[in-house]
Amino acid sequence: MRAYTDYKMPHIHHFVLTELNGGKQYGTCLTFYEEVILLDNGSSTVDDKKMYYAPKVLCILSSWPYLSAF
Repeated sequence: MRAYTDYKMPHIHHFVLTELNGGKQYGTCLTFYEEVILLDNGSSTVDDKKMYYAPKVLCILSSWPYLSAF
């Protein structure tokens, strides 16, 4: 996992998985960034904390092609 020091806006991407028999699975993923606090050098004091943003992803898979509705 890569953490960022600057906040990034959420973004969405869509994709289609095609099976050998021609069947399709439609996917939509939402990537957002959650605040996490890491302490420097194992210290537990508040002065040593740094703010980072870790990426999280929610993904929906469906056999129905309603990508924009997801």
